[in-house]
Amino acid sequence: MLHPVIRAGVSHIVVQQFEKFNLFSHNENGTAQQFLTVDDVTIGYIPDGYELAEQEEDEAMRHYYYSKPDDTNCYIAIDICLSASTDFGLDNEHNYEIMFINHREIHVSYNDASKSGAVVIPDETVSIGIFGVVDKEELIKIAENMR
Repeated sequence: MLHPVIRAGVSHIVVQQFEKFNLFSHNENGTAQQFLTVDDVTIGYIPDGYELAEQEEDEAMRHYYYSKPDDTNCYIAIDICLSASTDFGLDNEHNYEIMFINHREIHVSYNDASKSGAVVIPDETVSIGIFGVVDKEELIKIAENMR
């Protein structure tokens, strides 16, 4: 369970930054490895300086919250969920683009001024949302290294 102070801080940021949404269908592309359960997904990269602060796990989802001990404004939150149990949305006011990494379609929403954004990796069975106040290149590198 996330610490109440962290949950309140993250909820405020997400509600404020992701007030308007683009919803999209989950689909499979190319020859990407399909994740069958949330247990099939591993996080292969977290930028230097970030430490795991909180995590929640059950059979339908995994939530990981990373922060920098020396900078409370920087965080990375990763949600790995069964696709049937959640929908991710991306803010219409951020720069939005679709990319393909490792034969997977990813949706990137980023605001250069606030250095905040999200990457969503949709899949038929398991979808991944990566959110944070971190450089766009780091968000994409985290997405590249999800296995």
